[in-house]
Amino acid sequence: APKYGLAGSDDDDEFDHARAFQNRVAEWVHDGDEPVAVVQAPTGAGKTASFHELIHQNGLTLLVYPTNALLNQQKRRFERENISAKALSGKTLEGHGHQRTENLLKFVNKYAADHEVVVTNPDILQAVIQDLYSGNQAMEFFDRFDAIVYDEFHFYDELATSGILLQTRIITDRNPQAQTLLASATPNDSFVEFIESTFGIPICEISATYDRNGDQFRHDVTLHRHSEDRIMDDPEAVAELLYDRIHDVTQGQTRAAVIFNSVKDSNEFHRYLQSNHPELFDRVEKDNGFDTNDPAIDLDNTEFSVLNTTSKGEVGLDYNIQLLIMETPYGPTQASDFLQRFGRAGRQSKADVHVYGLGQIPSWDDQMQFNEFVESVYTVLRSTQMETRLLADLIGIRAAYAL
Repeated sequence: APKYGLAGSDDDDEFDHARAFQNRVAEWVHDGDEPVAVVQAPTGAGKTASFHELIHQNGLTLLVYPTNALLNQQKRRFERENISAKALSGKTLEGHGHQRTENLLKFVNKYAADHEVVVTNPDILQAVIQDLYSGNQAMEFFDRFDAIVYDEFHFYDELATSGILLQTRIITDRNPQAQTLLASATPNDSFVEFIESTFGIPICEISATYDRNGDQFRHDVTLHRHSEDRIMDDPEAVAELLYDRIHDVTQGQTRAAVIFNSVKDSNEFHRYLQSNHPELFDRVEKDNGFDTNDPAIDLDNTEFSVLNTTSKGEVGLDYNIQLLIMETPYGPTQASDFLQRFGRAGRQSKADVHVYGLGQIPSWDDQMQFNEFVESVYTVLRSTQMETRLLADLIGIRAAYAL
């Protein structure tokens, strides 16, 4: 049963039930002694819902997302859930020099603010630390919040993570009553150990555990593996898959996503559809940039049936994806990246996932529980824990520069 505010009352954001990890977040919000909590739960399990109690119990909450596109999407999501939110990015601040700094601090004045949540990106916080805002008073920014959430934490590499951890240390030193929550879709035990041992900050570890008899957070997914390494090795077959899935749905229903490893291939596929399948092309939206600056692209206000994207655009992708066509990610965190990408499908209904670059290895059973599938992915695909020695060096360099 839901605990504390998760149980709701007559509000629109009440929960009929709560998962164990969501209740543990609520317990930490109310009774936890640790200033920092690390929440690890698979995509689709309900991490964002667990933020509600933190928001409701505090005057002003800062939520940090890796991209501006994602923070704007989450802002609209909170507003739909009757939580007042305001987006803070370089584009939303006016003025120069001291005037810009004053506007920054006014933005986060919890006594005068008419919003409960500020959503931003880590670059704003790092700019404050690195003295890119005029005047020493800019550091007061970190004193203005009662709670801070860094969401989609698995998205960051060592360089970005070093900045976030430095921010976390500054927050705990300057504002010891504040609660900081780091949320991730993939586990990283060495990272948690690093925070505790290096910074001496007590951590509340909260992980979602699989319960065969519990409620379902993921629908059945059928996996299809292709011998080709890249989607563009057979674009015609991909076009046929897309058309078969969307030909009988209305324009405003998003049903499919194609996720590439490179912007180059994403753009090439878009041109291929434009030249060879104009009717299908009209129902495809392309968003493959880390931070979409094209004013013509606004996914929340655009009707499309197929999303063409890359790893930079997949984070927080929250549509009813019934057909996912993806390439196997490459890199040192291949396993976690694979699961992040794979997890975009099956969140709201049954789905088919077509994977390129994986071949027929490993030899999976015809039917697998999701937790067994996750364990197999980590066994077969490359997975490296974050390089903590490099992380420590980067934090030291950042701190020295800031001082």
